[in-house]
Amino acid sequence: MPRTSPLSALIALVLTAHPAPTRADGLPDLAFGTDGFVQYEHSPIAEEPNIERGLRLGRSADGEIVALAQHRYDDAAASNGPLLVRFAPGGALRGANLFVAGFPSPPDPPITATDLDANRRAIFIGESGGGTSLELFTAVPVMPGSNFVPNLQASIPPETGQGDFHRAVVGLPDGGIVVCGMRQTPFATGLTQMPLCRRFTAEGFIDFTFGNESAFAGPGVFFLNDSDLPGLQAGRILAAGVDRQGRLLLGGSIRIEGVASELAFSARLLPQGDFDPDYCPDPVCSDATATAPGWRADAISDATHYTEGALIERPDGVVARAYDVERESNAQPQVALTFHADDGALQHGDTLQLGEWTRVGGQLGVLSDERLILPLSYRVDATTQYGALARVNAQPAVEGLLDPTFAYAPSGVTQIAGISVIRPSLVTGPATSVECNAVLVDSDRLTCAGLVRVGDAPVNVDLLLARVQIEAPEPLFEDGFE
Repeated sequence: MPRTSPLSALIALVLTAHPAPTRADGLPDLAFGTDGFVQYEHSPIAEEPNIERGLRLGRSADGEIVALAQHRYDDAAASNGPLLVRFAPGGALRGANLFVAGFPSPPDPPITATDLDANRRAIFIGESGGGTSLELFTAVPVMPGSNFVPNLQASIPPETGQGDFHRAVVGLPDGGIVVCGMRQTPFATGLTQMPLCRRFTAEGFIDFTFGNESAFAGPGVFFLNDSDLPGLQAGRILAAGVDRQGRLLLGGSIRIEGVASELAFSARLLPQGDFDPDYCPDPVCSDATATAPGWRADAISDATHYTEGALIERPDGVVARAYDVERESNAQPQVALTFHADDGALQHGDTLQLGEWTRVGGQLGVLSDERLILPLSYRVDATTQYGALARVNAQPAVEGLLDPTFAYAPSGVTQIAGISVIRPSLVTGPATSVECNAVLVDSDRLTCAGLVRVGDAPVNVDLLLARVQIEAPEPLFEDGFE
């Protein structure tokens, strides 16, 4: 897309007309931005490609929409910066901050997880050197009309011969921060990844009161290997959150000796980092492939190679987890879903694939009537990718996975029951590359953050906000501060 703004300008673009709606539930909210869409480009540095990838949404105290994103500002140096953009409730730009030197080690690492916590802090984590160092970067609370100001930056080098990879971060009510992922250890059989979480204090120091006292990790760390979990061969934590009782919720995958398939792993930790014995007490989880008090692992049909994940607690205490996986039968990317009751009982496990491949974003939403909202990206063919929002029934084992009363597709796109397709129209025509990575839930509308590709030479990808209408009861619940 040609540049029309001076260097260091903030550019807020709106999109052209959208096909007329034909039903109310799932259609673009025409009062938001231009016909339901807002496109944003932040280009204070001239290097290309210019990429803004929306990762998480929340609200400030005065109702502003706060979007956390990653900005690739120098492709040659592989430099990425944390980006925070603030919008008025109707989509107008209020302000933005890009931190070119947000992380201390060049090249600035890709952002692997973000959070907007109950203290209204924006939290970014990234990895430099291929997982050899964790970079943690947070901000002071996002106040009405304020700029994004850093107040915590920490770099944690790995132990000799190891690499830590982080895929989830959660800000705790007491100001602490938990980051989770996996530790890659050069065992005799080759590189092996094992589940890992570490906790920081509000000041950015390792919290030595946290941990499971593993023989292979020091204080401040929750770590699993085959001595902590017999038969464990590999594993990773891909999603983390805190429930309404302050317990740490985990989701990911593990491999167990004697089991051919990769298993979906769910666990609940007490605040100090030990397994919660009230999660999966005997015999609640006897149907699991593997289990012990505090955790369970399940084979989800035709799902393997878990790579990314997200979770959210529903109002009734059920925890929904969603993962990017591959189909065992043909290696195509799809989404795996699990629903666990408060005691760990598995209510439902399922997979979802739209088109050639489907991916789920890192921030889920849930309505007060227990229906789950999934931010999705799916590829129709080799050249066309759409964003989407999916509404999942409250009892998918009984009602089916997707809610058929929620459906919309613009002209020229096949409509799918339970899916609202996100495909804005640009000045050059309908967008052919769109992502939806996060969702913010209101009582009568859903807002997704992702990206839209607007140019190929040079590559130019902008932050996209899209809003659709829903018919949902109040009050509202969502993963992101309110």
